[in-house]
Amino acid sequence: MQGVKIVTATAENLPLIASIQHDFISGKKAFLCLPLSCTSSGMEKELESKYKKCPDMMNVSGLAVSEDTGEPLGFIQLALHGMPCSVHTCLPLECYVDSLAVLPASRGLGVGTKLLEWAEDVGRERGCDRMTLGVLNGNPAERLYKRTGYARVEESCVDVCCMCFFITFLFGRPYGICHKEWGGKMMEKELPPGGGGEMER
Repeated sequence: MQGVKIVTATAENLPLIASIQHDFISGKKAFLCLPLSCTSSGMEKELESKYKKCPDMMNVSGLAVSEDTGEPLGFIQLALHGMPCSVHTCLPLECYVDSLAVLPASRGLGVGTKLLEWAEDVGRERGCDRMTLGVLNGNPAERLYKRTGYARVEESCVDVCCMCFFITFLFGRPYGICHKEWGGKMMEKELPPGGGGEMER
C-alpha cells in the first residue's frame, strides 16, 4: 500500500503505541483483569515495564505510520521463543503475533496487511519457520489472516475450553462462551525463506 511505512518502534513511540492499543481495547466489551491497563497512561506504563524486562521485544514491535504526515495508523507486537507473552508460550522457531491493532479510520486500507508482511520479514530475519496468532471468533480481521495464508490450528477440547474461559475473563460475554461462534482460535502460517519486504529501523 502506497503512503504507509512500517518502522521498528522506539521508546519515543510508547505514547503513540499506548494510544493505539487503548483505542483497540476500548472497542471490546472489556472486563479486563488489570483495570489500569484500560487507560492510555496505564498501557504506556505496562509497555515501559515489558520493554524494560525484555528490551529485545522493542526490536520486534512495528509501528505503521503515514508517509505523508507521520501520523500513526497501526501497531504490531511480536513475541519469540523465550520472550514474555500475554497469552501464549512461544516454541522454538515460532514467531507469534502477540498484538495487532489498526486505528478505526485506517481499517480497510491495507495497513494490517503491511504490518503482517513486516512481521514475516522479522520472523525470517530471526530464523523462524512459522507465524502464529490468536483471534476472537467473529473478529473481521480473521478474513485478513486467511487471505494472507493463515489457517486454523486444530486444538484439543481442553485447550478450547481454557481459551473460552480466558477470553470471557478478559473480554466478557459474548466473546468467551463455549459456542462455535464465540471464543477464539489459534491460526498458523508456514514461513518459507524469502520475502524481500523493506524493513526500516
